[in-house]
This record gives sequence, C-alpha cells and structure tokens, in this order.
Amino acid sequence: MPYMRKVSVRIDVKLKDDFARTLDEIGLDLTNAMRSFAFQLARKKALPFEPGHFEYKMSGKTTVTSFKAPDTIIDEGNAILQELGLNYSSAIRLLALQTVAEGAIPFRAGA
Repeated sequence: MPYMRKVSVRIDVKLKDDFARTLDEIGLDLTNAMRSFAFQLARKKALPFEPGHFEYKMSGKTTVTSFKAPDTIIDEGNAILQELGLNYSSAIRLLALQTVAEGAIPFRAGA
C-alpha cells in the first residue's frame, strides 16, 4: 500500500461552506472531492478543468481543510501546480469556486 500524505489547504470560510454544501447536494464530500482532484491533476498533467471567472464575495476569514492521497500523487500534483504558478491551496480554491458556480464537480472522476 502506498504511503499516504496529508495535504492541508487554506480556504475562505464561506467558500469552504458553500463548496461543502454544493458537494453534499450532489452526493460527494469535501475530502473525496479534493482527493479526486489530486488524482485527476496527476493523471492529466494539468488542471482537470478550465477555470472560469466568477464573482464571489469572500468572507475574509480563512480556515484549513485537508485530504490524504498517495505520496506519488501529491508530488506529481505539486510539480504540475508549480509549473502553473499555483499551489494546492490556490488550486483547491479554483476547484471550490468552479464547483459552487456550476453546481457540480467540474471534471469527471476517473475520466
């Protein structure tokens, strides 16, 4: 079994709540959505969706949330994100914004 590593990301409190609520409405949870994102990032060697521009009013308060994934997935994702000028926190914020705006996860898990 591969070694699992915890990734902690900082996200706006209101965005996290809206992200979690949207995911709950479609039968997903925050941890699995972030883990699926990490797997898709490593698999596609790019963001698994095209980020859009959305108006969203942040609360100004942040919190930390986390997920675990295999070391190799985290390392591959970090390398890809660095090339894009991002880190996991900024990428998860993009994922959350896209998910809330679309009312759905913006990629097909396993595809």
